[in-house]
Amino acid sequence: MENKRIVYLDFMKIFAMFFVIFNHTSGYHLGLMQEDVEYRTIYLAIMMFTRFNVPLFLMVSGALLLGKQEEITVILKKRFSRFIIVITFLNLLQYTVTCYQNKADFNIREYFSGMLSGSIEGSYWFLYGFLSMIIMLPFLRIIATKMTKVLAIYSICIYCLFVTIVPILRFLSKGTISLSSDFSVPIIMSKFVFYPLLGYYFEHKIEHKFYNLKNLLLLMVGAVLGITIEVSITYFEGIRNGGFNQNYVQVFDYIIAFTMFVGSKMLFEKYHASEKVEKIITNVGAVTFGVYLLDPLFRKAFGGIIMNQILACIPPIISSFIYCIISMIVCGSIVFILRKNKMIRKII
Repeated sequence: MENKRIVYLDFMKIFAMFFVIFNHTSGYHLGLMQEDVEYRTIYLAIMMFTRFNVPLFLMVSGALLLGKQEEITVILKKRFSRFIIVITFLNLLQYTVTCYQNKADFNIREYFSGMLSGSIEGSYWFLYGFLSMIIMLPFLRIIATKMTKVLAIYSICIYCLFVTIVPILRFLSKGTISLSSDFSVPIIMSKFVFYPLLGYYFEHKIEHKFYNLKNLLLLMVGAVLGITIEVSITYFEGIRNGGFNQNYVQVFDYIIAFTMFVGSKMLFEKYHASEKVEKIITNVGAVTFGVYLLDPLFRKAFGGIIMNQILACIPPIISSFIYCIISMIVCGSIVFILRKNKMIRKII
């Protein structure tokens, strides 16, 4: 029997997954086009906003996983083996499809090399990072249960130093300021450690009185300010260097993720959804991981037809959002059906 699902956490997963899909569409890259683009700053702002997706998904994962009491053998048998199966099978499927499309022979050595290096399908980078988090679970659970307000703030300050302050100083100094490569905080600086720990803290350790309108508004102001700074830096560096890039898209993503987490939780605690709506949210939330796995295949098979033919007459930013909806409906429906099988449900 599956654990009772938490509606607002499923809502966060759905919201995050929607923008994970969006990040692989042409609409996401509009602000980076080299030629003159009308509304470039708006496109850049959308791009910066969407980067909360993976951090929020990891926060939800931390909230759900780090409080469980499991022996290492259980972790390896139940969780580690699950991701090994997923990585092996999905890469095999992707590689086979690629060989078919390119009319190339299946090369077992090339497949294993690509699977181990993660080069078969770039979208699956998350699986490898999440697998490392699974390996670290016994340690992370100890840290999570000992997390205090002081340690949470300390962690955020360290993350802010490396992810926010240093990149901004590097921009202002035109690249002349940098830190020694030997000066690092490897545990906190891994997003697969930082975000799960903070997700657990926000869900289980933080005082409930923190969830109030004042704090939410402060987070929202911080998120808007952060996006504004990211857009400004990206725009002016692009003008200065003659090309736009994604060097600063994650400078404030943690603040946006915190805002989404707090806002979503407050929304569902203040306004209780009907039983029917809750059921829809939890059903969709249950298939988000499967949607992430299937979307690259769906995009490879039908993305070009949908974007370049069916939705060709629609502005790219709008067609990209429509594609995300279509992908979530189609892939979600497939996963929903597949999960009727008990063995498959344990995997996706």
